[in-house]
Amino acid sequence: MTKKELLYNTESVEKIESYFQIKFPNSYKEVIAKNDQVYPENIDYEVDIPGYGIINFNFQRLLEEEFINFTKAFSDRIFDTKKIIPFASNLNGDVLLFDYIENTYDPAILYMEHKEALCIEDITSSQLKVKSLEEWIEGNFIFISTSFEKLNTMIYI
Repeated sequence: MTKKELLYNTESVEKIESYFQIKFPNSYKEVIAKNDQVYPENIDYEVDIPGYGIINFNFQRLLEEEFINFTKAFSDRIFDTKKIIPFASNLNGDVLLFDYIENTYDPAILYMEHKEALCIEDITSSQLKVKSLEEWIEGNFIFISTSFEKLNTMIYI
């Protein structure tokens, strides 16, 4: 793929949105468009995560197959992979996620520590007697912000 093909592509974004049946926030698309213009260099975004401090993240490029495969990599830790969508990661495997469960137009932002997150297949039948699978998996996520707009105020380049 040429550098031109890798740059932010509206058609690719629309295919991703169609796959998940969502719309990404415009402010998120603006950040990604700026990021893709400097590809292949990585841009570390420092995000001030309440209770965790400043953590570096790289935002996933909005290339259809690449983005969907990135999301599938976390399907063992996310109950509804069409409504909770990872969009940024760091070297430790921690991720930032969009949460479209409550609002399909302006998703909340979640944080998941990769090492602390339970895998679906690791939850035992005795644990399922205490809480449902969905409740166990919800424990993987820490609420960060009500929107990407608000998260954007917590981002430093």
